[in-house]
Amino acid sequence: MDKKSIRKTLLSKRKEIPLEKKVIYDKEISKRITESDYFKNAEQVLVFASSENEFDTRYIIERCRFLYKRVFY
Repeated sequence: MDKKSIRKTLLSKRKEIPLEKKVIYDKEISKRITESDYFKNAEQVLVFASSENEFDTRYIIERCRFLYKRVFY
């Protein structure tokens, strides 16, 4: 498989994840990131603004704001 077909397959699989599971996955990923030493020690955090069907970075951004970390997009 070439890169384009792999990407198409993975995007298709990602779209099949039920919303309820996606929310759980997003929160778990965010929890792991925000509990890491890298995150805890960071004063500034670079985050991508997620779009439809991507990992929702909103939880990380909210945690950054709560902890007064500088957020860059």
